[in-house]
Amino acid sequence: MPLKILINGAGIAGTALANFLVRSKQGHDITIVERASEFRTGGTQLDLKSYGAPLMKRLGLIDAVRARSIHETAMTFVDTKGREWARFNINEAGKGYKAVTSEYEIMRADLVAVLYEGSKAIVTKTSGKESPRLRYLFGKHAIELTQLDSSRVHVVFSDGSSDEYDVVVGADGQNSLTRRILWEPKKDCDSTLRDTGYSVAYFHMPKSEEELNSTVFKSCLLPGLKVLSLRCAHKDFTQAMLTVSTTEELKELVKQPVEKQKDLWETVYKDFGWESKRVLAEMRTTDDFYSTSVAQVKVDTWSKGRVVLLGDAGYCPSVLTGLGTTASLVGAYVLAGELARHGDNVGAALESYETVLRPYVEKVQQLPPMNLAIFRSKLGLNISYFVLAILSKLKIDSLVNALTKEKKETWQLPEYPELELED
Repeated sequence: MPLKILINGAGIAGTALANFLVRSKQGHDITIVERASEFRTGGTQLDLKSYGAPLMKRLGLIDAVRARSIHETAMTFVDTKGREWARFNINEAGKGYKAVTSEYEIMRADLVAVLYEGSKAIVTKTSGKESPRLRYLFGKHAIELTQLDSSRVHVVFSDGSSDEYDVVVGADGQNSLTRRILWEPKKDCDSTLRDTGYSVAYFHMPKSEEELNSTVFKSCLLPGLKVLSLRCAHKDFTQAMLTVSTTEELKELVKQPVEKQKDLWETVYKDFGWESKRVLAEMRTTDDFYSTSVAQVKVDTWSKGRVVLLGDAGYCPSVLTGLGTTASLVGAYVLAGELARHGDNVGAALESYETVLRPYVEKVQQLPPMNLAIFRSKLGLNISYFVLAILSKLKIDSLVNALTKEKKETWQLPEYPELELED
């Protein structure tokens, strides 16, 4: 029997779930609402690790991903004078790390576009026309959720409209309003967010003449876990990323206007060296600046009644793991598969979704034990650069493996024949 499903959020998790749901034999009625007036065009470069690429292949979308991929060829470590100390090649998806960059690199907006177009194409293919059972609505989001009985949820939207659904999916990101409404209704702070101790800022900037033909990810590090990274492989712009250990001032930035946020980041990086002068000047004029504390989301249970959390809204692993995108894809696959497998028994489906997926999430949320910690002191940083240089020249990747370790898969994707996916 078809279910009437609401997905709150049209990011990677929400559009991925739509793709799996429209391939279900049940023929669900699916509505996706998005707070923004259109798909968000900003965001960082992502990669498809582990199960990410295989799942996109099973959706028939891997060629579309490849067509929009950014062909980043290597990661390099440079010092504050711009001298390159070490270079490591790309990682082939699913074959363990050779560096931070991987075979399938794609901008967030492009991946969402691939998933959106894929969901609409499947509906058209199966119905012969644009089907009303999949709709995307922008400029609105759920602001009130009330469980009416064991099978229906009453939803009030930001535009004043309301409706009832069999299932409501919170796919609205790390700072999910869905999660806060039901999991943190009486608290001043969001206790489901676990700070990792780092803060980041992202933005795009014009390419320099040197970067016009560059396909390299460059990182410069200073003691105290201060990092400036430039990703140059996109044909239209260079991506800048600033990373530091979080301070109390940085924690409060989310409450400040963007210009105030830029002021603080400029103070932190003004004496950094390397490309910092240029980067800070471009930061002042960019319109896609984004700053946040790096956090994980940890929730005791991912569903309450007929409301369920998906992706970063329920189990954000943080940028430090590099597995947020893949976790969203895996979560969408398992949720759609369990709904298809259990039919009318939605309660059993949501319970099984958690039982099946929880071991995987616990694994991907494990922070790399050596992640940047070796660079805390000046001595440690100097030793690390020296060792990286030797490993690079000898083409030995053991230290980079330790810093960005991707463990062998022990959890396996379940099979859902109820979803009509490609082999």
